[in-house]
Amino acid sequence: MPFVIAISMKVSRVSSVSNKEVNLLLVTSLLVILFLNLDQKKENIGGFDEKDALTMIFKKDAFFGKCMANKVDASKKMPFDRYFSRHWLKKGRLNQYWSRNPIHYKGEEISLKKIYAIEALARTLYGEFRSEINLYGSEYAYAAGKIILNRTEYVANNAKENKKTRGLKGFVRHPANYEKLEFEEIIPYVVSSRKQFSLWNKNDPNLKKALCPKKYEGKMGKKAWGKAIDASVYIVMETEDFKEKTVLLKPNEYFYTSGFVKPWKGCKPINKTLIISNKIIDSQKFKRWECGVS
Repeated sequence: MPFVIAISMKVSRVSSVSNKEVNLLLVTSLLVILFLNLDQKKENIGGFDEKDALTMIFKKDAFFGKCMANKVDASKKMPFDRYFSRHWLKKGRLNQYWSRNPIHYKGEEISLKKIYAIEALARTLYGEFRSEINLYGSEYAYAAGKIILNRTEYVANNAKENKKTRGLKGFVRHPANYEKLEFEEIIPYVVSSRKQFSLWNKNDPNLKKALCPKKYEGKMGKKAWGKAIDASVYIVMETEDFKEKTVLLKPNEYFYTSGFVKPWKGCKPINKTLIISNKIIDSQKFKRWECGVS
């Protein structure tokens, strides 16, 4: 603000300045005020702007969401591994690409493990909920993402040495020493575990869309893909803030279905109202279940 006042005083004292020049200086002053206010807003909302910037990087990057298979061989098991995760191995093309093109978040380089987790999660949310995301909002991606987060944290907190997947509720698969893995390393195992998230089943019609998220459904598909990326960045990079946003979906909730389904054996529906970002989540479009109950 002192800078603006100084400009105004200077303008008033120089009689030879034309009206055009005066107007230009006033416009410059207003732009300075707007810039200062915008900068203050960024400070007030913490990581929000960085999160959006990172989402935009992934949306525009040709390798993030790259089509991994134009044709899917339905006879092959574990399509997640066959078509996607193998490219994240040390000599895989996605691993090599991001090693050569590092990106930063809040001044620190993002690890390959986190980029892999974000993309695996984004492809899963897109395959599971792109219609709901487009029709009803990003809150449905947040809801599904919270279930995945809950499962990931359960595995991280309960994995024991030499127990493989025993006691982990079937949330993850063999083989992995989960007790030695970092949080973000567990996410790809959670989303790809057998018969958990149906889009990764070999005969599921959504599989090809998760493998090529930029290829199908035109503008609506691109819109849903962008929102899936946004939710995934939020979950992996701002985990604690995401938990606060989805606090009504409890940490011990691990199961959901979409649409009308018969009650699962040994499960009962959770009928408490779920609100995320002031939006009520439709229980038919996102039904939560408590399982392992009599």
